[in-house]
Amino acid sequence: MMLPQDSLVLAATKLKTRRIRLIVTVIVAGLLFVLLTTVSIVMNGAIHSVETFSGEGLGKRYLLQVSSVSQDDYNLQFDETLVSQAKEKFDALKKEKTAAAKKLGITYDPSTEVSPIFSDEYQGKSGFDPFSAIGQEILAERKEETAKKYYEVLDSKTKQYNATGTYSSVSLGAVFGPPNADAPTITIIKEGEEVVASDFSGDPYSVRGVDGVKNGMTALSDEVLSVFALSGQDFEVNDGVVPIVAPYSAAEEVAGLTPLPAGANSEDKLERIKTVREQIAGKMFSVCLRNSSSLERQQTAQQQTKDYDQNKGKKDYQRPDLMFATSETPCQDVVVSRDVRSSYQKQQDAKYEEFERMFGKAAPAQRLLTFRIVGVTSDPPGFASFQVTDILSSLLTSSVGTGWFVPLSAEKALPEYAAGFAKVGKSFDYSVSTYVEFDDAAGAKRFTKENTCEPSGFGFSSLTSDPFASCVADGKPFFINPFGSSSIALEDLRSGFSKVFSRVLLVVALISALIMMGTVGKIIADSRRETAVFRAIGAKRLDIAQIYVTYVLLVSLVIVFFSGLAGYLLASLVNNRYSADFTIQSLVSFNASDLSKRFSLIGYDVK
Repeated sequence: MMLPQDSLVLAATKLKTRRIRLIVTVIVAGLLFVLLTTVSIVMNGAIHSVETFSGEGLGKRYLLQVSSVSQDDYNLQFDETLVSQAKEKFDALKKEKTAAAKKLGITYDPSTEVSPIFSDEYQGKSGFDPFSAIGQEILAERKEETAKKYYEVLDSKTKQYNATGTYSSVSLGAVFGPPNADAPTITIIKEGEEVVASDFSGDPYSVRGVDGVKNGMTALSDEVLSVFALSGQDFEVNDGVVPIVAPYSAAEEVAGLTPLPAGANSEDKLERIKTVREQIAGKMFSVCLRNSSSLERQQTAQQQTKDYDQNKGKKDYQRPDLMFATSETPCQDVVVSRDVRSSYQKQQDAKYEEFERMFGKAAPAQRLLTFRIVGVTSDPPGFASFQVTDILSSLLTSSVGTGWFVPLSAEKALPEYAAGFAKVGKSFDYSVSTYVEFDDAAGAKRFTKENTCEPSGFGFSSLTSDPFASCVADGKPFFINPFGSSSIALEDLRSGFSKVFSRVLLVVALISALIMMGTVGKIIADSRRETAVFRAIGAKRLDIAQIYVTYVLLVSLVIVFFSGLAGYLLASLVNNRYSADFTIQSLVSFNASDLSKRFSLIGYDVK
């Protein structure tokens, strides 16, 4: 029998022949391995980097966002009893207004009132508008008891599953969803001037800088929000100044820094983060809170001024008897710039104003509010320019969400939002959320799996039925999602990736084996001269087989080396392209105190 070292020498010599075929074989057989190696290195590097960053922020906390299925909303607006109540309330309102107008001596036409009742041709019955004032009143009365039961069930569930904490949030003004008459309008004050009008139309989440606060804020439990507080900052309200966690671009603007150009390198971006962190803590900026009446008067004044400037030279232009002008001082009510009304007209106007006050229109009110930036979170992705970094960062970051956040403890400093704060723990509409915390991923996943609502018959085929009725009957009227970080998703991703990777690796190995078998068969068939030489030097069939087996092993080693090297090089290219961007994103999203940390997409699973 041939010695192993002899077969190794002959097999190595054979590698040097027909090199083009060898190269083609190695590339074809190793191509899929290259792809697998690249994916494995990048995924393991990303997961390891996230675990490194997640020691800060919400990364190591297992939080779930729990919201109601809002089962009543599907049927209440068509409930015959409630529709009748809406009709009665609407008729009573018109009668009350008619009587009040008669008493005040003013004209009132009931036919100008917009009815909350509508007819649904598809269902062949009447309903009421849930967003009308009467509709909101009816829904609030009907859902008060339902909300009480909802929170009782949730409290029981959190105790049953040994949750370690329960927190809350409420939207204080919102971009999407039903109009919120309870929330004031926020206007921005820049360079001593108030910006009331806005010509912005488009994706509200693409707004950067201080302008973004106009989209509203979210009040969040201090225990959750505190992880994003900068060093030396707290949530105390001093002299009416409200602490706020602001998006990075807003912090940059308040600090007086010009945004870096889109093509700025990672060193400049990192230096900018350091500068923002050093300069922004405790910095203040002011906005104006205006209720709907105040905002309406501001807009009237602006429109009157615009009309006058455009038409003052025209002969047929008549100036209004009563004209307003905006105040030179920000966040003030309008001033009267012209008033040539008769005494009678003034009396009538005063009566109409009194009439409107009697039926819910608030007196104009505005207030200058100062915020103190105590923390920074990442900006929301602009959907118009969604990039690869946004896709990965949406999975691998720790964040309280998008927008602006104030602590729930600041409630008394924000009386304009009293109606919103009052919903916490008492309402389950779209603006209110509850957060449940667990010690580990297992507890969070168990709670989610066993309590998430799976609606039945959901869709347009069953508009007259309640798809959430079964969830309510089963005692789990909840929609549950991970919140704040991807701790739970990462653990599932790691285990799931390992399983999928091992299966794909087996398939690729089988495919490569078939390629190798075909290649070796072809080599043997084309190597009769070599076989004859081997026999001439005394090699037997077993010796020749040993040579070819050794040859196959050497080719396999070459494929492994090629796959590993090429996979590493490709992973390095990916790392060089995205590592700096992910590092900057992670430093902001995780509120990392150690700015020397780096997000690497190179990693190995050594477990």
